[in-house]
Amino acid sequence: MRLVNSFTGCMLAGLLLTATACKKEAPAPPLEGKWQYQGSTEFTYSKQGAFLTQNPSWQSMHSVRIGAGMFDFVSVDNIVTLHLTYTREGNTLHLLPLYPSGNEGLITKLTDHSLVLRFNTVYANPTTEARTDVENRYIR
Repeated sequence: MRLVNSFTGCMLAGLLLTATACKKEAPAPPLEGKWQYQGSTEFTYSKQGAFLTQNPSWQSMHSVRIGAGMFDFVSVDNIVTLHLTYTREGNTLHLLPLYPSGNEGLITKLTDHSLVLRFNTVYANPTTEARTDVENRYIR
C-alpha cells in the first residue's frame, strides 16, 4: 500500500511540475501607439554618481507617437514638434538624431496602458558637474 501511495504522490508531483513548466509567458505589450504625457520626475546625481535629489518635474503637455522605427513628440494641437527614429535593444531605445538628453531612453515600465521612459543626463550643471536624469510617465 505504501508503494502505491508513494508512486501516486510521485506521479502527482511530476504532473504538477510538467504543468507549471509548460506555462507560456504572456507576450510583451506593444510599444507602438500613441502615449499621453502624465508627468515627470527629475533625479540629480553628483559628479561621482551619488544620488542627490528627486523632484517632480513638468514638461509641456504632449504625447509621443511610436511606430516601427519612428518616435515623434506631438503637441496638444497635434503638431509633430520633434521627429526621431529609433532602434530598440531590449528595454533600451537608441534615438536618432540625438535627443537633447543624449541618444538613449530606457523603458522602465511597459504595460498595455502605461509607459515610463528614463532619459539620462538631460541637464548637466557646468559648475558642479552634477547631472539630472528625467523619467517621463505616459498612459494610453
